[in-house]
Amino acid sequence: MGRKQFRQDLIEAAQDPPPHIYGIETTDDGEIGFNYTYAEYGITQHAGLRLLALNVDDYPMDNEYMIFAGEGDISPQIADSFEILTPLIKNKSIHQALSELSTVLHQAVTSGQSTNPIVLPDVSSDLEDGGYAEADSDDDVEEDEADIWLEGDEDEMFGFDEPKKPGPVAVGRTKMSQLAAEDRMKIKADLREAKDAGFKVGVIGDLSTSGIVCVSVRVAKLGISEDVMKAWTLEPQQYFVVLIRFQAGYQNIEILKEQSALSGSTEIRLGLCSSYKPNSKSAFDTFNEVAADATNDSQLSAPRSTTDLQPLFIGRPLNDLFKSRFTAVVKFREIYCLGWAGAEQLVHDTQGAPIDIGKLTKYDKMIDSKTERALPAIVMADSMSQTRFTKNCSLPLVTMQFALRHFVRCTDFCLVCHCNSGSTFEALKPYVCSSPLCLYQYMGLGFGPSIEWEILSQPYVVDLLISFCYVQAMSGRLKDFPVGIDLRVPVLPRSSSRNDPHPSYSNYRSSTQSTATQTQTPPKLAFVMPYNGANLELLFPAKNLDKGQQLRKGDFVALANSNYFSGVIYHRIEDVLLPSVRLGPPVQVVDGDKPRSDILPNKLIDVDCYLFDTSFDDLSDNDRCKAIMTLLDTIPPVKDMLRYLRTHNVGQESSLRQWRDRISSSALNVLRWIIASNRSCIVQVDSVVEDAGTLKTMPNEDRISGMDEYMQFRFAQGAPDKEQRFIDCVKKQTAGKQYPTIFAWHGSPLHNWHSIIREGLHFKDTAHGRAYGNGVYMSNHAQTSLSYMSGHYSLAGSRNGWPNSELKVSGAMSLNEVVNKPDSYVSRSPHYVVGEIDWIQTRYLVVKTNVTHTKGEQADMETIAQDPAHTAMGMSQEAVQIPVTAVARSRRPKEILQKDSKKRKSLGSGRIENPIEIMNDDVQSVATLNEDRDYLLDDESHSGRKPMSLDSDTEMDISDHEDLIRSPKKKLRQDESSTKLQLVEGCLLDDTRTDFFPGRLDMSNVKRLPAPDDASLAASSALLKAFNALMKTQKTTPAHELGWYMDPEQVDNLYQWIVELHSFDSEIPLSRDMKEAGITSVVLEMQFTNQYPFAPPFVRVVKPRFLPFNQGGGGHVTEGGAICMELLTNNGWSAVSTIESVLLQIKLAISDRERPARLPGSHGHWRAGGDGGVYGVGEAIAAYERACRAHGWAVPPAFASLRRGEGSGIGRFSS
Repeated sequence: MGRKQFRQDLIEAAQDPPPHIYGIETTDDGEIGFNYTYAEYGITQHAGLRLLALNVDDYPMDNEYMIFAGEGDISPQIADSFEILTPLIKNKSIHQALSELSTVLHQAVTSGQSTNPIVLPDVSSDLEDGGYAEADSDDDVEEDEADIWLEGDEDEMFGFDEPKKPGPVAVGRTKMSQLAAEDRMKIKADLREAKDAGFKVGVIGDLSTSGIVCVSVRVAKLGISEDVMKAWTLEPQQYFVVLIRFQAGYQNIEILKEQSALSGSTEIRLGLCSSYKPNSKSAFDTFNEVAADATNDSQLSAPRSTTDLQPLFIGRPLNDLFKSRFTAVVKFREIYCLGWAGAEQLVHDTQGAPIDIGKLTKYDKMIDSKTERALPAIVMADSMSQTRFTKNCSLPLVTMQFALRHFVRCTDFCLVCHCNSGSTFEALKPYVCSSPLCLYQYMGLGFGPSIEWEILSQPYVVDLLISFCYVQAMSGRLKDFPVGIDLRVPVLPRSSSRNDPHPSYSNYRSSTQSTATQTQTPPKLAFVMPYNGANLELLFPAKNLDKGQQLRKGDFVALANSNYFSGVIYHRIEDVLLPSVRLGPPVQVVDGDKPRSDILPNKLIDVDCYLFDTSFDDLSDNDRCKAIMTLLDTIPPVKDMLRYLRTHNVGQESSLRQWRDRISSSALNVLRWIIASNRSCIVQVDSVVEDAGTLKTMPNEDRISGMDEYMQFRFAQGAPDKEQRFIDCVKKQTAGKQYPTIFAWHGSPLHNWHSIIREGLHFKDTAHGRAYGNGVYMSNHAQTSLSYMSGHYSLAGSRNGWPNSELKVSGAMSLNEVVNKPDSYVSRSPHYVVGEIDWIQTRYLVVKTNVTHTKGEQADMETIAQDPAHTAMGMSQEAVQIPVTAVARSRRPKEILQKDSKKRKSLGSGRIENPIEIMNDDVQSVATLNEDRDYLLDDESHSGRKPMSLDSDTEMDISDHEDLIRSPKKKLRQDESSTKLQLVEGCLLDDTRTDFFPGRLDMSNVKRLPAPDDASLAASSALLKAFNALMKTQKTTPAHELGWYMDPEQVDNLYQWIVELHSFDSEIPLSRDMKEAGITSVVLEMQFTNQYPFAPPFVRVVKPRFLPFNQGGGGHVTEGGAICMELLTNNGWSAVSTIESVLLQIKLAISDRERPARLPGSHGHWRAGGDGGVYGVGEAIAAYERACRAHGWAVPPAFASLRRGEGSGIGRFSS
């Protein structure tokens, strides 16, 4: 029975509906929509209604329905009939239920319920007899129902039984029961092969019709360093997810490779998720083109649910790669026996054209450029290389391996053409190749990072990037330009532009610049016209109207008149109404500290007009530098852009484009190019505040000491595996040393840093001579590096840098960690000269700015002990204190990680461990769901197969399959079959895996609530079913995996539940706080209204009290203890949401690592008093309503009764 029968009955009902019923339709979650028609006073009326099947898996015998109105108003007689209809249609087929509904509604609307009473069956027994007894015993599973099914919100897995009622099958879809046995086995074999390769496997929907295969792996297992994770906005506990949707039944790789490109019948999407597979709605929604196109800008909005599929920072280009090239690459690999590199290049070169067999040799020899990659085996594995034919390959596995190749190694490939980028340097962030066409598409298609997100999250980093670019343009040293993106710029006269290269740079320009590149383009004066600065308009006499006709609304124009103002003023053309051209507000370009827009002439004057009509690509290199400066001159200060974004539609990727009267499209594209082409990870360390117009940094435990006059940033460079290669060198070169690394400074003129952050530290170019050999020059004395940083020129004045910069950057140097083997350096005195790039890892970027550092005692911090013979010295010639956070967490000495106090203590750096922790499935992994385990089991006829690994610590012999089906309580894990597992207080407990013990919660301060006065039969039935499901799960799943517990003996009101969350990941701060405080669980109260399951429960923390958000707390817990999640509001709630999934998402939210939940006692901010820190219900309700208003979420209407303490009421814990 179950879902197959449900779908077939639905099709039959739609083809032959009962009287007065039409327009029957459904969704994937068991909700049926239909229209009921009736006559009222001789006029035909239509009521849109919906029927929700609460248990499709056990349809029809153990299924109940809920009835509710669709869109529009309905008759009161119809609405009043819903509750009495619910018991009448229980356990009935769709057609029977609709027929009963039609009959009852017809009686109600024609005669009224008072004259035509409906006799109700006795349903009280359903709510009695224990209240929470299990709905099904283990022996109730019939022999003919032993198929493998999915969870409640997903279709069955493999429905091998023939349907009991014949029904039409959708055109183009193949039922699994009609497939040959070998095809069924191929599907299972494909999934098992992906699992055996180390990946998590899940299934969403029905693979025989329209289902999704999900393959995933923990980010922590991919060998990506912490710095790379920050740059790529990843978290180690997240899963990298590949979704393969089949719209016409499962297709293996042999069938798929024959397609020239992925068609609509099979699609692939990539993303991230907190669980190993996303929820059904999110998974199917991501294949919607609108949702897919939102990947680039979705960083600005949080996901609705913790099990939603979250966007990948390069999701759009990777999805495009799969759509356009994946099948062709796989086909070419098989036909021509090529590797990934050769096949990808061949597909790119041929583009569907005939292939010259004689030229295949070069593709056969192609290998990836960096064969020595220090990446884990799971990333480098290539299952296709192990077999000659694709028929022996698993589609899910090959798809995941191809995805990992282009995800983990994304910096090797162009994000547009997907070919090897050909870069001679390593980068931490992906970009495009040198082709102008690729840059054009990259910018035009929005593949780059969001400008808005960068400004909102790190405004001073954006200021720094612009300043670096500006100074290099000023020096005439820019080498790479944003060509190919159709930049249009004005060509201004040298006397009217403040952006001539600074004369002090002239002697230091690269000798490689040819005379041709220095050719000056003559200014391009469009016309001279009268200008009224007060009225903001240009006036065109009759004889010059033809000149005005070349102006277009929305374009920018530059105006100059040296008699009235210096330099130029920029305006956007608001409208062309000849003889008048209306202009927008003047763009404020500062000259020193004086805004030139303050001296606009208040009378009619003649001005020189320069249009943005010259192609940037046609300019000489020198004039390109000038044009870059011209455009950057017009960009407003970062603080102004930040203010604009916070007040104007920040959820849209194009929000800055809406500031049309302030930023030209050319200037915005240059800004985006600057941000997108940054290949390093730069993270601001300092907290900056503005005090009376002066910027100040506050004391911070992550700052390097001894550099008080410098603003500090964390700084990481190199390919994703650069950190691993560095530590490999450390281990190899300094084995047994107490101090395996040292720290040294690198200073370089300011005009070099735009290139350094894009190409990394290297020594390809000679800037100051190489008296001590070829290599990267460093010193352990900051004063020495300072002379290289600013010895040739000074940018102390604002005239010599980006005029709108708040930082006023005047110099920069980096602090680097280096392999401690000076005898092997090119030179060790007077400077360190290191010729091995893999021996150097950047850690900090310190920048000289006009920001004042607030001196004060820093918070206690752990520091790295330095080699006394090579100690890094600060500007005061004293040893700098380097925070231990400068290196990856997994490299920090265990004494620091396990240390409880925050007393400053310097620990030796000799215990450096592997910096990239390759985690196997552990307590941080999301356990594989039973329905997904079932996918990986053999048919009974193949039960002799050897045991198969389901999780890292899981093995089950396939011969257990039959017993598993017959007994849902059968344990799947090896450790669960041991004597350590005991059923204690309704909880499957192994006390060696968790410190939680059930039944010990002090309930003395809990006010037990009576059943609410307004309880409805429908809500009570739904709650009873949900409660039974929780109890069944609690008895059959080990407590340390489940992570929550509800004592059945303490529930005497279905509308009030007390749940304990426990067994948190030991790595999160909350877990450590709880252990310190002697707390083993977080106690929740769940309150339900009579609108359940159509309205969410109200969920709040009872105890312990958490650190408030404004004092550094997080975990989605409000100051009053309410849970702040969209899921628990009308905006995010779905009637098919299960309480188990809600508890999982709440626990994931509380475990958030980005803004972790903390207990206050361990921080010293404030301590809960009295009874141990219990939240009051009033503050929780108020906090919930505040959170909803702040986020624009809808409060459930039934919540009003909870607020008043009426109806369902709300429990109150005494304090």
